[in-house]
Amino acid sequence: MIKNLILYFIASAAMLCLSGCSSNIQGTHINEPGTTADTSVSDQAPVWSLDTLVKNIELNGKTYSMPFTLDDLGSDYSVGNAILFENNTYGYALNYKNDIFTAIVKFDGFDYTKSRIISFTTSDDTEVKVGDICFGDDRFDILRRYGTPSIEEQKSENEFAYFYGSMAEDKEKANGLYLYFEDNKLTGISIRYDP
Repeated sequence: MIKNLILYFIASAAMLCLSGCSSNIQGTHINEPGTTADTSVSDQAPVWSLDTLVKNIELNGKTYSMPFTLDDLGSDYSVGNAILFENNTYGYALNYKNDIFTAIVKFDGFDYTKSRIISFTTSDDTEVKVGDICFGDDRFDILRRYGTPSIEEQKSENEFAYFYGSMAEDKEKANGLYLYFEDNKLTGISIRYDP
């Protein structure tokens, strides 16, 4: 799953959201594909900000604020193999207790022991929450809570990707949250935050 997620996020990089996972917002209706049921979506833009969301990143049961350092995470975390991207930038695997935890971690400097982690990508086989966003959340529930994404991409009949965030001239510097859904369930999260 992590290998597929890495490939998906790399391919989608050029494309350019606290605990509890429900909301009860009423508004206009959209039809969920393949069903006759309607799913409510708010007429009003939900109130949230990336700056607030990144102050509540939960990794393996502990809460952190992005950007954070490897030292902030503690001794259970270590940097794994380097990953070279097409644009000659590097990312790294992040290990938790010597097992791969996230697929891609980017630092804001070359000394990853002291540099800030400004970006990471992970899949639903990890214990990660971003604000109130949990793996397994329903795609339509995310739309109700966070509104229309900045970018929506449909990869196949049952695969969707949403980008919530700021667009930047240099897409590598676009701060935001990228969510990947399979069968309308959240299965991948990528976040970049470099204030």
